[in-house]
Amino acid sequence: MDKDSILVKSTYNNHDRIYQKTTFTFNEFDLLESIQDQFVINKKIARTTFTYTDEGFVASKKYMRDTQKPDVFEKWEYKYDELGNLTYIDYYKGEVHTTHKEVLYNPATFMLKALLVQDVPSNFITIIKFSTTYFEN
Repeated sequence: MDKDSILVKSTYNNHDRIYQKTTFTFNEFDLLESIQDQFVINKKIARTTFTYTDEGFVASKKYMRDTQKPDVFEKWEYKYDELGNLTYIDYYKGEVHTTHKEVLYNPATFMLKALLVQDVPSNFITIIKFSTTYFEN
């Protein structure tokens, strides 16, 4: 792709008319910077933007259902360990931090061990444990 490439996809309804145009914008490193959905009938525009770490992992994702209402959005922030494994996901509804997820790995095998999900306002934590079973041929 060229520097700052753009790809446009049109979605048609069952009457063969375009009802949505989706624009994908990539940066000079071929990383997806934004997705913009424009609805033809009501002219609403939804936008998802991405930021990346120096290693090229997604650092954050922000979704606005209607760009005319910039204060109404959802945001996800991601953290990784030195091996590139996902370790944290923080979810925000607007500026309010609502959910914190922590991904735990088995240090001996680097296999997924558990997922901790914290509802930030109530401080309620859900623990999901994973196990690995090996089968012989």
